[in-house]
Amino acid sequence: MASEIGPRRLTVTLTDQEALQDPPPRRTLCPNYEECLEYAASRFWTSFSCRGCHMEGLILAGQVQELPPPKMENEGLLLALIFGTPKEGVPLFN
Repeated sequence: MASEIGPRRLTVTLTDQEALQDPPPRRTLCPNYEECLEYAASRFWTSFSCRGCHMEGLILAGQVQELPPPKMENEGLLLALIFGTPKEGVPLFN
């Protein structure tokens, strides 16, 4: 049976260790990722994986290109929102 395009339902959430595997269980830069996320969310799935998806196979084979990572605009503002405005002379990170 040929694999189909689309997410695979998981009954438990991914552990940190699973999420960092290579290849990743979710291909967030896949051209179809948004549709798969919407599909899983609309069915109230606990979690999902891209493993076994035909599109993942095409990406791994180099036949389909992943989308470029999103560009961050104004990273300084994002860091300030997360960590607060740094005080003068105090490093933002230790």
